Amino acid sequence: WGRMRRSYLKEHDNGLYTEMLLTGVLHDHLSEIDDAAQRRYDALMDAMQASWGITEELKAEDALGWAKQMNALAAAVREIVTKELIYC
Repeated sequence: WGRMRRSYLKEHDNGLYTEMLLTGVLHDHLSEIDDAAQRRYDALMDAMQASWGITEELKAEDALGWAKQMNALAAAVREIVTKELIYC
């Protein structure tokens, strides 16, 4: 997540990127973003897994269907986290 944020800043907000780099706060900022994004990702995965009906019973009954739904959920959650924390 931190690398994605660094790439975004470098390409789309080079002034801020350069300022943060020169003042020595870039690494701390990227570390904070990485931690926050991972916490948000984990929380959303847990919350949305139940609302999408992805259960352990589904995993036991239809492992391939469960894997497909989990992959779709992970992609949706990555998009949400990226929009909320990386591209802001």
